[in-house]
Order: sequence, then C-alpha cells, then structure tokens
Amino acid sequence: RAAVAGAAERVRAGFDRADAGSRDDGPARRGLNLDLYARMRAYGDLASGGGASKKEQQVASKAFERAWGARLRRELAPGADRKDFKSPMSPESYKDLLDAVSFDSKKLLDALGALSVALSRLQEGGIIGKWEIIIPDDNYGELVTVAVDDDGTIPAQFLLREQGKFFLGSAVIALCRAVMDEQKLSFALDSYLIDPATTKQEEYDPTQLLVSLSNIGVD
Repeated sequence: RAAVAGAAERVRAGFDRADAGSRDDGPARRGLNLDLYARMRAYGDLASGGGASKKEQQVASKAFERAWGARLRRELAPGADRKDFKSPMSPESYKDLLDAVSFDSKKLLDALGALSVALSRLQEGGIIGKWEIIIPDDNYGELVTVAVDDDGTIPAQFLLREQGKFFLGSAVIALCRAVMDEQKLSFALDSYLIDPATTKQEEYDPTQLLVSLSNIGVD
C-alpha cells in the first residue's frame, strides 16, 4: 500500500492537470487512471527489485496479467462460452476458416465468447466504448484482432508504455490472455495504442486499443 501511495503522489499533479475535455466523467476517469498507474508502477517496481532481469520482469508481468484476467473472466463472464461470441462477421464468414485450422476451433470460440461477454460488461460499466472481435479471412483462422474504442484507461497505459514498464494495466489484454489460457491455446499477443485521427507523432493522442492474437494453436 505504501508503494502504491508513493507512486500516486509522484504523478498526481500531472493527472490532475490532464485535460478531460467535455466529458462529464472526466474527474472519475482521471481518478481511475491515477489509481491504475500507481498500482501498476508499484507492482512493476516490486517485480524489478532484487536485481531482477528484464526477462524476469516480463515473466512476472504476464503472470500478473493472467491472474488478473482470470479473475475478471470469473466475475464478468461466468458460464460464457461459444454461444456468446459476438462479432460484426457472420458465422458463415469464418466457419470455413475454422474448419481448416489445426486445433479445436470450438476452444477458440469458447474463448471469444467469454471475451465478448466480459467486454460487454466493461462497456456497460463505462470503462471502454465500442469494441469488436474479428477473425480475418486471410490468416487461415490463426489470427484474431480485438479493437476497443474509448478505453478509459489509455492515459495510464500510455504513460506506463512511455516509461518502458512491463505492467501495462490493460484489463482488455489481461482478459485476452486469460480466456486463451483457459482453453489451453497457444498464441502470440501484440498490442497497440492508436490515434485514429492522425498519423502525426506530434499530434498523437491515442483513444483506441488494438490487440492481435496470432499464431494460435494448441498449447
């Protein structure tokens, strides 16, 4: 607790000065981001103590994400499975792709069903905005993309990334790891913070999170 409080005090002024625009929930979001940043920064500092290598810190951060994601999955999407999968794609558009994969496609659909319900709950709670899950038709069913608009915790995530921290503080990433692990599917995860309004670095102000799950197979 002392480490979290200390991390919060070091950056509180910056978060208090942050421009929340015209959003009615600006103060609440600033508070959420301050708390999230402080916790992730404190956890990261603890993980890096004792001369831990970068690889050891990465392992610790992924273990944390898996545990956090598993808890969120249990709390937000108990009992959810393939019947709950929601996507702008029609089932017919990805059926042939999944029929040809080398792993049990039902496991992937179960994972994506749980993720769909959890993301819906986060959206209902105002943590994230619109979201979509896509299985691209040019990657043989071994790639899934998860796009999230207006993720309310992006300011904290962005600052953690800018500082080179391994604990990124993304509930969406944590959930992605957890649902895939639950189905014992192997995968590579990459994530990006995106500003859809510009490609100019000096104007970069990300509002979207994109998660890519690739090389999906049997763990």
